Amino acid sequence: METDPDQFWKPPNESRRLVQAIQEGDLEGVQECLQSDPSLLTATHDCLSFNGSVVHCAVLYNQHHLVAYFMDEWAKVHSSVREVDHQIEATFFALKNLKYSLVLLLLSKSCDPNQQRKADGCTLLHLCCHRRKPPVLFIKQLLKVSGLEVDLTNTAGYTPLHLLCLKAEGPEGKEVVRLLKLRGAALEAPAPDGRIARQLTQNAYIRSALSLSAVGKREFPALNQKEPPTPAKETTAISNDAGTRRGGKLNAAAMRKLNDRLFTSAMSHQANKTAQLQAKYLPEVKRVVMSEAEMEDFASRHFYEMLDWQEERQEELEEKYIQELVVPTQLAEEDLVCSVQRLYTEGVEHLKEVQSALSQKYLTPPPVRKQTKAQAEQSVQNLYYKGIEHMKAKNADLAHKYMTPPTRRKLTIHDLKGMTDRLYKHV
Repeated sequence: METDPDQFWKPPNESRRLVQAIQEGDLEGVQECLQSDPSLLTATHDCLSFNGSVVHCAVLYNQHHLVAYFMDEWAKVHSSVREVDHQIEATFFALKNLKYSLVLLLLSKSCDPNQQRKADGCTLLHLCCHRRKPPVLFIKQLLKVSGLEVDLTNTAGYTPLHLLCLKAEGPEGKEVVRLLKLRGAALEAPAPDGRIARQLTQNAYIRSALSLSAVGKREFPALNQKEPPTPAKETTAISNDAGTRRGGKLNAAAMRKLNDRLFTSAMSHQANKTAQLQAKYLPEVKRVVMSEAEMEDFASRHFYEMLDWQEERQEELEEKYIQELVVPTQLAEEDLVCSVQRLYTEGVEHLKEVQSALSQKYLTPPPVRKQTKAQAEQSVQNLYYKGIEHMKAKNADLAHKYMTPPTRRKLTIHDLKGMTDRLYKHV
């Protein structure tokens, strides 16, 4: 809730110093500032472009211990913490900034869970339910606060269940409806336009949750049967003992207590079931709590063990990969001369071996045989005949492969006479 900045204006240096201490979470610095100027507690300060009280600054910086300290100090000025919260609306401010843990802290400091905002009359439960994705875990914790009423209406006449049906879009609304039903929310309460919760929503999850009871069984509308008339003698006894006798109607206080007891038993049953499942499938790791001296002893022992391991590892690596070098000063002069000569001889022999291997591989001429003149002529003649035979064989292969042989037929006497006449003419 923003206040008039000119109402409790303070010099910027003192206010800035207090805001800086709040940002750092310095409780001693905050106490020094308030001791030097107690009016800073109720003054308005500029914190992250927001003009508010010290409680608002502590909420913005998420300083839980400072929020509790400031609320206690404000309670000394006013009559109670609840009156302070009604004045500055710290719970609504924390919920607006999504500081759920701070909201629970303020409620534990006796803030009113049914406080209605001055602007629209909404409670904390109204604001949580009027979201597309309601915070289920926070609503579950909020419903555990004693004295919380789930059927309060805001200025427009809507209950938290009505706002949930109008706004929620996902499956989170189903779980919130189940929690509200366990808390005893009125499902048939009419909205300002006359519709009930089931008629306000189009969310299939919420519709299915509204058609089920709190334990998961589907509900059916009861028949409109008239109750049997109560005897006149028993009317006074029933009215005096309402809420305690079996069969009698419960008043509002007894109904609220019954709803609280049912909600508490359901929550404890669910918590026990969750604990049993965790114990069965998720065994808790045993942790040994050590004192400060044991921690120091363990750290020092671990440190020296690591040093010893590193030295041993370094020695192993040196022995494996690093060979000791022989210093020349450790050898005599004769040993040095012999070593140099031996190295020189070995180098020369190795060089000769390499040169001979390379010459044999790449520079060896073909062997030459000496022949006489007659042997040379005979060799040439043999090569000539071999060439001719090779050529004839090749021509025969080509002719057989590509040339078809001519067809031969016998000549008659008439053919012979014709050929003789043609030859005679040419002659």
